[in-house]
Amino acid sequence: MRDNSIMTIWKLLSAFRSIRLFTALLLLASNHAFAADASPLMKEISAKIGMCQVRLPYVPDANFSKPEPGSYPQNGSIFFDDGGKSLMSRIGASIVLSCVDAKNKDFMRIQLGASFENGRWLSEDDDGHWTVPFSKNEHAAGLELHGKNSIGEAFLYSDASGDEDKRVRHMNFCLVHDGVALCGTSNVQMLRHPEIDSTQSLKTLVESIEFINP
Repeated sequence: MRDNSIMTIWKLLSAFRSIRLFTALLLLASNHAFAADASPLMKEISAKIGMCQVRLPYVPDANFSKPEPGSYPQNGSIFFDDGGKSLMSRIGASIVLSCVDAKNKDFMRIQLGASFENGRWLSEDDDGHWTVPFSKNEHAAGLELHGKNSIGEAFLYSDASGDEDKRVRHMNFCLVHDGVALCGTSNVQMLRHPEIDSTQSLKTLVESIEFINP
């Protein structure tokens, strides 16, 4: 009777060890699969937006919408579909991208939505002249951008009118490379919730964009 009990216990221990080994192998396999799926090199996107041929960086749960053929300007968009995990999706942001001739300063000003003249940021008046200063409540500011193979700048400003619950802070930017500029615009902050600020996240993403020479 005692021998049967010992054999039963031994079989149970052996089965337990097998289950533990099987579980460990499953975890190892799943971790390896996740690491491979999360590889940034597998998620990068090469895109042609107007005259700009670029490689967009890996962004978890982000989708790129290609420009419509024949549309002008050629706009592409990045949408964030991670259910509110990232700062960008929590403020309902998307990035609209377009490409312009970097040598045309008027195009560049229009894309940035501002012109920096004599130490201050100016907006466009009704006659198309950049003469209207931004108000203090708009908190206009500029940022230098240093891409992988480009340089550029970003302009930030806040809504100073309209429904207070819907007011946001905006970021417009342009990256210049070899005579062309990839420009974009996005919201970066809900002013009602200043703690949710994706300015640095967007800056990092933009500076990760790489121009590809055709």
